[in-house]
Amino acid sequence: MERAVVLNPAALFDGFAKCFLFGCDKNVTSVLPNSVNAPCFTIKLLFKSLSSGDSSTVSVLSAPTDDNSPTDISGAIYINGDSSVASTSSGYTYTDFANELSLIREAAICSGKFVYGWSIDAFYRDKTSPENYQKIAATWAEGQTAAILGLTSNSVLAYQAASTSDIGYVLNQSGFIRTFVNYHDKADYYPEVSILALMLSVNYKQTDSTLTAKFKDMPGIPTVGINTSQLTVLENKRYNTFTLVGNNARTFRDGNEVSASWYIDDLINLDNFSNDLQTAVFNVFLRTKKVPYSVRGQTLLRDAIYGTCTVYVANGTISDRVVQDSTTKAGTAILPAFEIVPTPIQNMSASDRAQRIGPPFSVNGQLASAMHSIEININAYS
Repeated sequence: MERAVVLNPAALFDGFAKCFLFGCDKNVTSVLPNSVNAPCFTIKLLFKSLSSGDSSTVSVLSAPTDDNSPTDISGAIYINGDSSVASTSSGYTYTDFANELSLIREAAICSGKFVYGWSIDAFYRDKTSPENYQKIAATWAEGQTAAILGLTSNSVLAYQAASTSDIGYVLNQSGFIRTFVNYHDKADYYPEVSILALMLSVNYKQTDSTLTAKFKDMPGIPTVGINTSQLTVLENKRYNTFTLVGNNARTFRDGNEVSASWYIDDLINLDNFSNDLQTAVFNVFLRTKKVPYSVRGQTLLRDAIYGTCTVYVANGTISDRVVQDSTTKAGTAILPAFEIVPTPIQNMSASDRAQRIGPPFSVNGQLASAMHSIEININAYS
């Protein structure tokens, strides 16, 4: 709790003042210049309480009790201004870690921003008491409609196969898809922020603009010194890390989410795809006199969905997929990059019509994904 006050310098005859704060005499000579009674001076003092929270207050000054008959500046025309009552403002009381994240998110939205990529301060890494902050943050992120959380562990337990208490193992068991965890041996760095900055820089309107996190450099982040056995343990627990590979190439490995079947790029790409689909459909409602409850109305919406899907084919998020098919002469078939399936209007209930809830669409897409490794077989004949 703090209170800023402007001091009216009238009737002060020298450059010295003394305050009695929190049980101690405090000289504030340095605050008050000589000849302070000159009208050109305006002096601002800041008083802070020693406590925080809703019970924290800062009162107004009281009259002095010094035997030397000092000038009283506690009155209404001096420090206390026009009011002679205590100034009390509500402080802030911490509730829980998940609620703090929600408050940050709400504050950003109120200021016209949306926070998608999240990280938490290094202070909260690998702690389990009084709270497991990283697990709480991951649980919170999993409950968001669109978010990705990057965490970093500096614990040596990360690369110990027998450990079941490190954050990577714990979150891997949860199967969360919105959190990835890095291991780094230096606590002063934020590799999760570096890779998030890269992955969130994609321009989805450009051709072949999507990228995978694996193999990327992270400028300003030092590499981690680990051996092959430790790296294998990290990979099995779905940790990411940053090492030198081959001819000393700085390489991010491997772009995993803690879920065994999700990667950082797939999640970010699909969240952007979903957002762009919503925007395209909303613009139909916004820019059309009305979308009729008819096949024509469905066609307007389908066209908007189709346009967004073609953009995500071009940028590399989704693509045609070749699959085996024994019913064809070639033995293969091609699944289209996307398929838009509208719900027939006749299947909608009278209640839906009455509430003007239109027939839903399903979009079935084939992820382009990425290759992270291959095998090369060499056959030598003499």
